[in-house]
This record gives sequence, structure tokens and C-alpha cells, in this order.
Amino acid sequence: MSTTAPTPDPERSRRPETEKSRGRWARIAAWIAGSVTVLVLLVISGIALLLHSTKFHHYLLTTAESKASETLGAKVQLQNFSIHLSTLTLDLYGVTVHGAEPYPNPPLLLAQHVEVGVRVVSIWHRKWYLDNVRVDHPVARIFTSADGRSNIPMPKGGGGSNTNVFDLGVRHAVLSGGEVYYNNKKSVVEADLHDLDFRASFDSLLQKYSGALSYRNGHLLAGGFNPVPHDLDAQFEATPTSFHLTQAKLTSGRSQFSMVATLK
Repeated sequence: MSTTAPTPDPERSRRPETEKSRGRWARIAAWIAGSVTVLVLLVISGIALLLHSTKFHHYLLTTAESKASETLGAKVQLQNFSIHLSTLTLDLYGVTVHGAEPYPNPPLLLAQHVEVGVRVVSIWHRKWYLDNVRVDHPVARIFTSADGRSNIPMPKGGGGSNTNVFDLGVRHAVLSGGEVYYNNKKSVVEADLHDLDFRASFDSLLQKYSGALSYRNGHLLAGGFNPVPHDLDAQFEATPTSFHLTQAKLTSGRSQFSMVATLK
């Protein structure tokens, strides 16, 4: 009587090896994930410690003032700031933007408090946007002399043109307790705007700003006018002696209003 030995199953013999391999890669993946988490926590802790350092705080403050002054071509000052990593929020206190020479004082703009909130879409792809901007009690003083000179700064650039000085997109913007003085004539302004988009460039050869402003579901209080929900799409050009609204469309409900205007 003869017996036949069972045929070995190659799949069965490979199974323990495969399971070991999977377990090894799982442990490696877990180790990498844990290491990255620890690294991120260490970086955040380091940033938090730096932000609480008086010397580093002063360094950031002076650097921000220097960069802003260089970009705008006018002196910019900040009393203080605070960064909240848990909410990705920046608070600026005592913002002062001086006017262009020969009219640096009174300042072109004073703001008691500015809050900026950032929403990160993807860390790996570096995608983010400004989720919220709030400006409390800004006071703007715009002056134009008889010879056409004003206190609005012109960014310092080389011989080229079309320097981008602003490129701003905000999901929600609030302006509270604003005051605007044009040649000492006062206007009170309050605004609650959604999907605000503001772009402006400066042509150093023509000494001219060009830009576009748009927002949705806006509530704007200026002077004695009551706020009405509306959308705005506008394009403009501005020089030291004139402001030209090249195209503007105001939409409220089913009503639309278009206009073109020039102020000198």
C-alpha cells in the first residue's frame, strides 16, 4: 500500500511572509506618522516660545513696519500685535500710516484695531485664504492741495511699471466706526462685506494706480444713507490729481445700476 505525500501549497507558504511584510510596513508607517506629529508639535511649541520672547516680538514688529513702509512708500507704525496659533488669527493694534511728503502729518490712516483670520485649505499644497478681516475705528484723512499734490503715497519702485501693491481676497470683511476726512470734510462709514476682492497696481512711469474692487452681499453705511444689501463690481484709475471710476455695476435684488465718474 502506497501513500501519496500532499502537494505543498505555495500560496500558504507565502502567506506568513506576506503578513510579516505587511506588519513591518504598518509599523514603519506608524513610526513615520508619529515622528511627523512630534516634529509638528515641536515646531509649534518653538514658535509659541519665540512669540513669547520679548526680543523676538520686537524683531517681528520692527520688521513688519519696515516691510510695510518699503512697500507703500510711506512710514508705517504698529503699536503692538498678537498671533493666535490655535485660531490662525493676527491682531494688530495702533496701526498708523503716514501721508506722503510734504504732508506726512496728520497721518493718512489710523486704525485702532485690525483682526485678520486665515483659513488653511491644504498644508501640503500651500493653499489658504483670508477668512475674516475686521477693522475697528479707522480714521482716514485725505488731503489734496490746490496744485494737485496729495498725501496719498506712491510706492517706491525702479524704472519699471505696474508694481502690484495690493492683491487681497477676503471671505468676510467688517469695517466698524470708520471716519473719512477729505480736505477736512467728514464722512462716517460702516461696512459689512462678503467675498471681498481688491486688486491694485501702481505704474511708476505714469504715477497712476489701477485696480478693481468687488464684493457680494454688502451692507454699506455712508453719511446719512441707510444700508441696502447689494453686490458691487468696479474698476478704477487714480492719479495725484484725479480719480476715474472707469466702470462700476451695483446690483440689489433685480435692480442694476451702472455708472462712470471722474473726480478732480
